[in-house]
Amino acid sequence: MIIDPKCVARVKNALPAPEHCRYCGGGVHLCGNEEKYGKPYGDWPYCYLCGFCGAYVGVHPGTDIPLGTLATDRLRKDRSRAHQLFDPLWKSKRMNRSAAYKLLAEALNIDVARCHISWFDREELEQVFIIAPRLCKQYGVKG
Repeated sequence: MIIDPKCVARVKNALPAPEHCRYCGGGVHLCGNEEKYGKPYGDWPYCYLCGFCGAYVGVHPGTDIPLGTLATDRLRKDRSRAHQLFDPLWKSKRMNRSAAYKLLAEALNIDVARCHISWFDREELEQVFIIAPRLCKQYGVKG
């Protein structure tokens, strides 16, 4: 893996690489995502993987910076659902992505720098499941 300094510089609010699994306490290592999927997947096929329970997180392209926090398969599904509900708000072009995340952060009462669906736990995602459709309706966006 060759890290691209330009790609690293583009990542805002970078999380540190996980060393231990937040679920089982097992060791986490950076690897090709074929360890998780059985074959390489994507243009930048790397992830951090817990060798014990299998929780994982991908990395930003060209970097070894995690895209979010380690997640179980269930949490990944919940994050995907949150994106399905929230992303139409900014993909509709009614506002840009930053403005949409600012609205979400305000609704969640958290700092916008911490407002990343890929960082959210189950409880925060439950709030997104309620808030995102309301925001879409408020701004006339079909979710």
